[in-house]
Amino acid sequence: MADIRKLFSEHISIVFEDSEIDKLAKIAVLIDCEMGELLFEADDPGDSVYLVGSGAVDLFTIVNSDIEQTLLSVREGGFVGILALIEDSVRDINARVSERAELYKFEKDNLSQIISDGGQLGLKLLRLVADIASTRTRIVLGSLRQNLEWTMQVAGLAALDISQ
Repeated sequence: MADIRKLFSEHISIVFEDSEIDKLAKIAVLIDCEMGELLFEADDPGDSVYLVGSGAVDLFTIVNSDIEQTLLSVREGGFVGILALIEDSVRDINARVSERAELYKFEKDNLSQIISDGGQLGLKLLRLVADIASTRTRIVLGSLRQNLEWTMQVAGLAALDISQ
């Protein structure tokens, strides 16, 4: 399992100083999770953020009572539940450990305090949230586009000439 300093240096494009990473490490709790364990479900309070130290966590939605759709798999160095830092609402997605994982858990209140203090670390955390949200939005939109194209092909709609 990678320590927090290694995770930040190898997987995060924003440069965090060693002292900033040490500050984050002090508020992190290392947890072991077994495959299949739910981290959170849609409508749970957004009270924590996770950094994947090893293993994988799937973010998924439930289409109906018997169909789940995985939207993204988060691996070593990735964050899960990061939107909790900018929203004061319940979660809108589910997260389940898909490979045995070791995670660093950060309480939202602790990270929010760092952000509200107004220092460089807080600004970097907000930039990290923006980067992750932007990247994941592009990934999900690409997947949606692919699904729509496939649906149109299967339904025969792609061959229709609607210009007439």
